[in-house]
Amino acid sequence: MKVCALFDLSLDKVPFIERALLRSARSGSNDLIPSASVCYVWDANLPVGTRLDSAFTRRVRYIVLRSGTFAEPQ
Repeated sequence: MKVCALFDLSLDKVPFIERALLRSARSGSNDLIPSASVCYVWDANLPVGTRLDSAFTRRVRYIVLRSGTFAEPQ
């Protein structure tokens, strides 16, 4: 389970190469693409407080808020 907050930082605050990649991604998509995101997750194995970068982009960070098995509400 995860909850993400999306941020639209001013492009002048985004490093040059990432800014170019972001502009390219935005020009090729009809979707709104944020310049940064933080996702709070529940992970079965990682300890609470673990911070991870996305494997796909440095513009997304994950923070583990809960750990252990997840049980669906009845």
